[in-house]
Amino acid sequence: MSQHDLKQVGRYQWEVPTSAREGMQVPVRILATEALAHDLVGTEALEQALTSASLPGALGHVVLMPNAHASSGSPMGSVVATAYPGGVVAPSAIGDDINCGVRLLATSTTADTVTDLQGLVEALFEHIPSGATAEPPINVSRSDADLIAQSGAQWAYRRGFAEQDDLVRIEEGGRLSEATLDGLPKELKRKVPEKLGTLEAGGHFVEVSVVDEIYEPASAHVMRLTEGGLVVQIHAGSANFGRAVSAHFTDVFNEARAGATDASNAAHCDHEDAHATSFQDALQAAANVGYANRQLIAHQVREAFAAALGEEGPTLHTVYDMAHNMGRLEMHQVNGRHLRCYVHRKGAVRAFGPGTPGIASPYRALGNPVLMPGQPGRSSWVLVGTHRGMSTSFGSSTHSGARSLSEGQQNGTLGELLERNGVAFRSHRTDQLSDPVAASDDPLDEVARSVRGSGIARLVARLRPLAIVHA
Repeated sequence: MSQHDLKQVGRYQWEVPTSAREGMQVPVRILATEALAHDLVGTEALEQALTSASLPGALGHVVLMPNAHASSGSPMGSVVATAYPGGVVAPSAIGDDINCGVRLLATSTTADTVTDLQGLVEALFEHIPSGATAEPPINVSRSDADLIAQSGAQWAYRRGFAEQDDLVRIEEGGRLSEATLDGLPKELKRKVPEKLGTLEAGGHFVEVSVVDEIYEPASAHVMRLTEGGLVVQIHAGSANFGRAVSAHFTDVFNEARAGATDASNAAHCDHEDAHATSFQDALQAAANVGYANRQLIAHQVREAFAAALGEEGPTLHTVYDMAHNMGRLEMHQVNGRHLRCYVHRKGAVRAFGPGTPGIASPYRALGNPVLMPGQPGRSSWVLVGTHRGMSTSFGSSTHSGARSLSEGQQNGTLGELLERNGVAFRSHRTDQLSDPVAASDDPLDEVARSVRGSGIARLVARLRPLAIVHA
């Protein structure tokens, strides 16, 4: 397709029509500034989105977020809704790391009270196993593995690794109820405890930040965020279990579809098929492992703060915890009809508008909190979903303010950026400080402008990084 196929259909909204490729069921809609939208033309990410738009039973339009980029099978930063029943489920449109997500913790103190940031980083690095060779911090029995898969963060609460207040501020209460390991191969079931409580390799991190600016004081008050306050972000997934589930069912679906000739070559399966049911059960189990994993890491963050700042140091309470690689059954207005949809979100998060069922009770009147971390050394954002986003993006927003940069935009290194911004840093990757980055903050700011401008979420606060532990 060419730039001429891209039509502006709204403020910060651009559309690729179904005529762009034979077999497309629905158009592709890009939510971005003009520059970011045109940057996507001709990329593998947009070609993958056209494939997603060819899935049987696709509804409305495929959504591409402003920071969308090519990934395995489907683009990272996309939303695909299919009819239920009558449509399909596609693992690649959910993502390899099922329930990779972000938790935000707010402390009872301000950033200026912490005088030894490097000491805090060292304590976090010591208390939170991270990297490809990380060992889990606790022993998990086979029966515990089953309970984790079935109970998620509620298992952590029963084991003393969570507070009651944590559970009410986690998406879905930290537990999806229809999860089961039944029907999975034994070798896959054994992966549940392998990395539980660790920051797996692949961009995961714990970041200590300061609330640098508040845009909606009333919303920030509900979230217990104060200007100058110290907060912690945790970006982690389902402890490698979700990756194993996704890979297994991709193979199963591909085998079942051998010889299929429909327009989409992405692995998928009819919702009514027994394979799809088995995938849904396993996906919910993987999601529960993800909620439990971030809860256990949150417990270790609290221990690290106590070790670095003393037992009488600040308390840490959960603001929110949300998944950005998930598939769920939801009700949405599509072309004027109220339909039951299966919504695939890959590199995208729920951003339901105020009053929508499914929002955690403390935030129901406010709108779904949206946590949007940036790249290491750059600002992050806290937002809330809007009514407008329910029709624009199936109640979704992007999971990150970061985006891929071309070689021409890479004009500095991560080490230089962190040093310039005074950010303390530890990583198991000894070469990471030489990673190329852009010198300015424009890439992140443009993503935030796109989200706000398209109306899918409202800015509540900006977070500035102070210290990072990276896997």
